Amino acid sequence: MNPDDAALAIADPSFAAPSVLGLVFDAPLAVQLVIAVLLIAFVWSLVVIVQKLFQFAKARKEADKFEQVFWSGQALDELYQALSQRRNEGMASLFVTAMREWKRSTE
Repeated sequence: MNPDDAALAIADPSFAAPSVLGLVFDAPLAVQLVIAVLLIAFVWSLVVIVQKLFQFAKARKEADKFEQVFWSGQALDELYQALSQRRNEGMASLFVTAMREWKRSTE
């Protein structure tokens, strides 16, 4: 930018480089709609990412809790009885299913 342009930009702000919002608002309607859809998709994907992070944290916490109980030395039949009484997820559900199949195969 030469010195004359710099002086003009200071005197007349509309001469300065356009802002991002200025470009968006001056764009045709079709471009504005595409930008709006992309912005909505971006926000939606962030929401999904945050939800998944919370789900993985919960699953990791439940798996750690199950591992503590599993390796505590409690009898597997007692653990099976306790876990089969409630709804389980993750490793606990796998354990209950495996114990049920093992019991069927030994009968």
